[in-house]
Amino acid sequence: MPSPGEGKLIKLPKTFPNKLPFKNIYDCYQYAKIGNIYHGSHSSIEAISAISVEGKSTKVVTKQLLEIGKWIKDNTIYEEK
Repeated sequence: MPSPGEGKLIKLPKTFPNKLPFKNIYDCYQYAKIGNIYHGSHSSIEAISAISVEGKSTKVVTKQLLEIGKWIKDNTIYEEK
C-alpha cells in the first residue's frame, strides 16, 4: 500500500490504523513510525502500511485500495529535509 514520502514523518491520519473511514477493510497494519526519516520508495515492497480489503470483484477491491492509499497520502505529513 502507500509508499513512503520523503523526509521526517511527522503526522499520520488521526484514526490510522485502527479506524479508517472505509468499508470492507478486514486488516490493517502500520509499518511507518512517527519521527522516522524516509527517502521515498525504491522498490515495490516498501510501504507505510498494509491494508486488506474484501469485495465482490478485483475491480471493486482495486478501486477501494486506490482510494484508501490516496486518503492516507493526503493525510500524512513529512518534514522536508
